[in-house]
Amino acid sequence: SAFSGFSTTIDEQIAEDDLVVGRWSQTFVNTGPYLGFPASEKRIHIGGITITRVRDDHIIEEWEARDALSLLGQMGIASPLGPLGGDGAQTGADTNADSNKEIARRFFYSVWDQGDLSVVDEIFAPDFVNNIPIEGQAPGVSGVKQLVQAFRTGFPDCSVSVDLQVAEGDHIASRYTF
Repeated sequence: SAFSGFSTTIDEQIAEDDLVVGRWSQTFVNTGPYLGFPASEKRIHIGGITITRVRDDHIIEEWEARDALSLLGQMGIASPLGPLGGDGAQTGADTNADSNKEIARRFFYSVWDQGDLSVVDEIFAPDFVNNIPIEGQAPGVSGVKQLVQAFRTGFPDCSVSVDLQVAEGDHIASRYTF
């Protein structure tokens, strides 16, 4: 009842075994109260990812992550995060699915879990583009380092586990737990 006029577009899908991962975008209008905030009557555009497990032609499990922070920002609700500080500076064309999964795991385990920012330079392309930066985040590889550094400063005891990965060609989808 908080939103109306939904339009959903599946931007991309990949599959492996019984898992299908979809990256999608939605537009809708905030026409009713949401989380205690009044209706803004604004058109909202967000993205998200859904992982679906399909067996015997039936969906048996599903996980979804939507860009809730962007949704709140577009409704006019101030971001609780604020801009990132610092400049992010601190001291693979391979199409093999298993190798690509390993690169993604290194991002989670070496960079996020262990805080080894030098690995960012090894696994990210020099011309990396972040399509969903946080306000104040530097572009490119330095922005990745900046985000990880800010997160680990706030949560120095964080740990990460990769719960599930799906690969198709050079696309990798990872479901992880912090």
